[in-house]
Amino acid sequence: MNNTYCVILRCLCCLSLFYADARAFSDEANSAPAKTTILETRPFAAGVWSPPVIEVAIDDARHLFMVDTGASATVFDSLLRDKLGRLVETRTSHLPCSDNARVEFFEQSSEHLPQIGSLVLKTNSPVACAELAGASRIVGREIHGIIGVDFLSQFVVTFDFDRCQLVFQSELERKPGRSATMLLHPNFPSPFIFGRCEGATPIGLMVDTGATNSGFANETWKESLGSGTLSLRGASTTLDVSGQTCPSRWGIVDQLHIGGNTLTEVAVTESAIAYVGIDVLSRFVMTIDFPREKLYIKQGNRFFATPRWMTAGIDFRLTDDLRRMRVIRIDDDSAAANSGLREGDELISIGGRPAPEMMSQLLRLMFESRGKSVALRVVRDGNESDIALPIIDDDLNRGIRIEPRKSGSRGR
Repeated sequence: MNNTYCVILRCLCCLSLFYADARAFSDEANSAPAKTTILETRPFAAGVWSPPVIEVAIDDARHLFMVDTGASATVFDSLLRDKLGRLVETRTSHLPCSDNARVEFFEQSSEHLPQIGSLVLKTNSPVACAELAGASRIVGREIHGIIGVDFLSQFVVTFDFDRCQLVFQSELERKPGRSATMLLHPNFPSPFIFGRCEGATPIGLMVDTGATNSGFANETWKESLGSGTLSLRGASTTLDVSGQTCPSRWGIVDQLHIGGNTLTEVAVTESAIAYVGIDVLSRFVMTIDFPREKLYIKQGNRFFATPRWMTAGIDFRLTDDLRRMRVIRIDDDSAAANSGLREGDELISIGGRPAPEMMSQLLRLMFESRGKSVALRVVRDGNESDIALPIIDDDLNRGIRIEPRKSGSRGR
């Protein structure tokens, strides 16, 4: 089960708390107009259960930035280092899956301020600069930045997953949905909401638009397993911003109650902190009133969609060299079996792109290819061949799982 690097990214981004209050308003460039509450509406790219990505203009170039409510700091890819101002500090962050993650903090340059439409992407605190290979692999396209809470907290922000729109407002004219209690965490500026499994203790869940899956912290994980509300399904991994991976576990929660709504069969990963990711959040239209510390959700078009982990009747595992995906299970009566795909086959490419790069995008690709076929390049007994995998709606309800390597191995 593929999971995101984003929980570990929190460790990186929280270093920025050393500098400033992430809830403070920025300078006059982003002050609210007197006669309107909507400051900017921007379309975002979001595949099925993918983090939202928007265009950011720097000078004459356009770059893709992921919008991440789980990241306390805005992060620029190292390729944009020359667009930043004075270097404030360099640190070596000892992340769980990366021995030496070099993180630099810069003041922003007044000559190269990024633009989100009419808004200036400016924060009160220094921004981070790091390699964002992990973010690019998760999103499935080249990402040059992450917009964190240090910028978002200046606004009322609506994530409209139905219309794929991001709306920035100065204030709310009316309640946009059911109010959910927004919690404040002493160590994180990111928003938290209450969540509860059936018969379990309510927990605070970080609202994390940069995470593809959801996660339970260790104690909640143990309690849910012990009470039977969580069924263990197998191994998983966490991926950090440098592309490093480490093993974890994942399971299925029968019911998860959030903001007066009940979701069924939610996949969760064992994590250092509890959070809800895009697999849950994209089922709603969500508005976060950062200045007033309120959060509103209403059911969206995807609320009753098939859970992400139930999608195609195939299980994969990354190979030892991290360059291929090995088929470890196929349903006997599935289209995959009828196409000639077999257990033990190793996928080199999916849809013309290297298989490991498509791990987080495989589900999106399959949904977009319904009624068509996905081209697979396969190695079997040392010989390469091409297989056309038909995508049928019935197969999308069977269950695809990207299962990582066993504990102690490097995989995703």
